[in-house]
Amino acid sequence: MSYRTALFATLVVGSAADAQVSTRMLERAEHEHPDPFTRITYIRELRDRRVVVADARDAQLFLVDLARGAKTTVARQGAGPREFRVPAALTALPGDSTWVWDVMNARWLVLDPAAAPVGTLAFRDAPQMVWTAEYFGVDAAGRLYAQREGYNAERPSDGATGETVIVRVDRRTWKIDTVTTLRVPKGRQMGARSLPGGMIRDINNRPLAPEDIAAVAPDGRVAVVRVPEYRVEWHPVTGTAVVGAPIEHERIPVTDAERRAFVQSQTRPGKIFVVQHPSGATKSAPTPRITRMPEGALDEEANSLPWPSHLPPVRGTALVDPSGTLWVPRSRPHNDSTPSFDLVDGRGRVTARMRLPVRTRLAGFGQGSVYLVRVDDDDLEYLQRYRLP
Repeated sequence: MSYRTALFATLVVGSAADAQVSTRMLERAEHEHPDPFTRITYIRELRDRRVVVADARDAQLFLVDLARGAKTTVARQGAGPREFRVPAALTALPGDSTWVWDVMNARWLVLDPAAAPVGTLAFRDAPQMVWTAEYFGVDAAGRLYAQREGYNAERPSDGATGETVIVRVDRRTWKIDTVTTLRVPKGRQMGARSLPGGMIRDINNRPLAPEDIAAVAPDGRVAVVRVPEYRVEWHPVTGTAVVGAPIEHERIPVTDAERRAFVQSQTRPGKIFVVQHPSGATKSAPTPRITRMPEGALDEEANSLPWPSHLPPVRGTALVDPSGTLWVPRSRPHNDSTPSFDLVDGRGRVTARMRLPVRTRLAGFGQGSVYLVRVDDDDLEYLQRYRLP
């Protein structure tokens, strides 16, 4: 395995002032699949516009035809040939094939262009850095992009160092190149523990702390959103990195209400069951509801954690659409259920703002399309497709 560090000069562009930009809205879906999912984590549109969907909470893979309303399972769960246990991520590869990151089986399940399982690739056949890092994207050439906290070529480490390394991986040679680093909360510890009644409690000892986020474009450029100053950098495969000017943003204070809402949000169901009736209709079965912590308990836990004075300017997952525009999720108060994104060009400038429908989240992009997940009052999720503006 070779390991090379990519060194880039930087070109700063733009002005500090955020230009006046228009606000757009995604208003009406072209299609919504009628069947619910429990937790959609990854989607991958095929050339025929069918969609491979990874449902993490039920550990299922589906092939969905939104136009026809059809949904079939892609492969069986298990450890045998052409089976999987947990679909941790989906990787869209050239030729319309797909890799399913199956951590529990320590391998990738390979799907052909029709989303049929055709084989597996063991993690042991790739460098440890590749399958122990956090995958976040793939470019049109099939190069993988991942990040790992505290990674060093000479002294690999999993420590919470306050810095994450982004790497670009050539699948043919397993050559690993460093792209840049991200700043993350130093000393942060994250995890989850089971509670009675099928509930899960998430753990985060640095709640709402600012951290850089990254996304990859089809041409291999890596976009990095720097916080708390909020500026966007573009790191190409070769050449000079472009660093945008700071982007104006609203400073949202972390109030007692924000702290309580975050602590309360850490408790969730471990699984949501969907019942299929003989009539073909589906609905949610009786499931454990989130137990509301008493106000005093909320305050006690909230007061035991370190909090920033303001929310970071951006929170969540950034994605690059097929045109190369970066969608950056802006922070919003806990009682605002309408997601909002800054659309950022290749020079780090905001060209427009996009508002999504209430109680939706961005799932990915396709051929002229954007995919959202709508969440209903029972926390069931529905896959939607909109025309990309």
